[in-house]
Amino acid sequence: MNKKISDKIITFLSISDETSAIKISYYLESILGEIEKFIMLLIIFTALGYGLEGCIAIGVMLVLRPYLGGTHFKSFWKCFAATLIITVVPVVASDYILPNYLFIIASMIVLLLLIFFAPVKSGFRIDYFGVVLVKIRLRGVFALTLLCMFFAISNENIRSLITYIMFELIIDFVIAACRNGVSSVKKKV
Repeated sequence: MNKKISDKIITFLSISDETSAIKISYYLESILGEIEKFIMLLIIFTALGYGLEGCIAIGVMLVLRPYLGGTHFKSFWKCFAATLIITVVPVVASDYILPNYLFIIASMIVLLLLIFFAPVKSGFRIDYFGVVLVKIRLRGVFALTLLCMFFAISNENIRSLITYIMFELIIDFVIAACRNGVSSVKKKV
């Protein structure tokens, strides 16, 4: 379905360059897939009585995961199931309040991953090198800083939710890194 929509948009825009058409098609399919996932997750969280917490969980993932990277799946449904698990477990678990020092530990681990190892290599996107990789890592550190500021003004349930999600993102990063490796700052040869 997303492929058909992206093809129609490319045809409508009259994009004749094949390389550009492939890139735009990929971006459109990714965005459309994420919108579908977001709507489905929002419905599930609202049905479970965790609408606000679900939005925050998705927001935390949207802020950090593009910079850290993580596991990828070839089908929409496998990806949706993984996203559902990664977001639902912390939302439900956030009723169990975690001490703030665990957030500090999670933040330090994410910071080190962002500075030295992120993003995870992926067969689904290009690998980054040199200046571009440094910019991505700096943006990730900035995103983490914003998340820490949000954490500081949140209530204890939201703080626990953010902490749980960060630990899940760390686990996801480690799994993906073991499978695919991490990016290198060295110039591409």
